Amino acid sequence: MKKIYMLALAFMVLFSMTMSVEALEQKTINRQNGVSAYADWTQTTGDLTNDTFLSVTQSNIGIDIYLSICTYDYITGNGSCKSGEMINQDNVFSMDKKLDSASLKAVTIDLSEWTCDNTGMCLQTPAGTATIDATWTAAGKVSTSSYKWQSNDGNYIAKGSSSSSSRLATAQGTLNNDKLGTSSFGGMAKFKSVDITMTK
Repeated sequence: MKKIYMLALAFMVLFSMTMSVEALEQKTINRQNGVSAYADWTQTTGDLTNDTFLSVTQSNIGIDIYLSICTYDYITGNGSCKSGEMINQDNVFSMDKKLDSASLKAVTIDLSEWTCDNTGMCLQTPAGTATIDATWTAAGKVSTSSYKWQSNDGNYIAKGSSSSSSRLATAQGTLNNDKLGTSSFGGMAKFKSVDITMTK
């Protein structure tokens, strides 16, 4: 019977020590994994230049799609830009594991435009919608990078690490059913990161 009491007491002490450590230490871990692709199409006709930029990032929160459409007149010096961003939860973006290719199915994005008057006051106004799709094809070798960091401040400790692989690419796409042709530049990437914060 004495051995049973001693064993129970040992478990109670061990449990108490574990609870004390957990009470003194708070830890938060944030992980982020994903893939992304971007492309820019620039077309010049006479004195007018049209620039379309598209970026797609798939991560834990969904698929973030950003689009900007800009025009610039070299004679008058006038220009305008429309842009829009959306978070899509559907399976509209895919990329192979070796960064050989990627594809974005047609999505429709709400656009807005910044307009400014002669006093410098600027307003963001709705500017219609745009439907875009794109495919990427690798055009270079895969490059990799990694990074680690740590910061200590008294009882507070923060540290993290990240790694990524990227590859240049060309893209083909259509904007509102009009072909954009081959992109001026583009790329694909995959990434992962972890951040840890602890307070003792």
